[in-house]
Amino acid sequence: MFKQQQEREIWEIEGGISEIFIGIASKGKKEIKKALTLTFNNEFSFHFQPRIIYFFTNNDILSGEELLALINKTNFRNKTSCIITLFECLPENQINANFLKHLIQTFKSNNQIYIHILTDYLKFNSEFNDYKNSCREKGIKKHNIISYLTEIILNKPISQRHRL
Repeated sequence: MFKQQQEREIWEIEGGISEIFIGIASKGKKEIKKALTLTFNNEFSFHFQPRIIYFFTNNDILSGEELLALINKTNFRNKTSCIITLFECLPENQINANFLKHLIQTFKSNNQIYIHILTDYLKFNSEFNDYKNSCREKGIKKHNIISYLTEIILNKPISQRHRL
């Protein structure tokens, strides 16, 4: 698949990759974990489609924690994009303090953050309210999760912001 990808435009195969992962996931947890591990250990260079993550989490194939653990095992080209997609697709009932801290750290530490729909992060707001009440960071109490993430983005140097 990776050899074929080199000879084509990326958009041509992304839809097919989604179908492949969904097909493998229907075989079972062991099989999809192996497929994802093999993918992340190679020259992973396509954007991980939200549809795949929604399928995994909504069908109880893999939890957000399991997906994040697989993603974090290795470094690959689109790792940050993959993590952001996971945060956007994460079911609200799986959000916890660890995911919130990882989300904030991802926004703070990465130069390029591609956000599809910022309101997807509203589901973190309840956990964020608990976090900010115990946090000593100056000015955090005035924020909700959206305004806080927006402030992080706007405080980055101009060279790290891109026009849409």
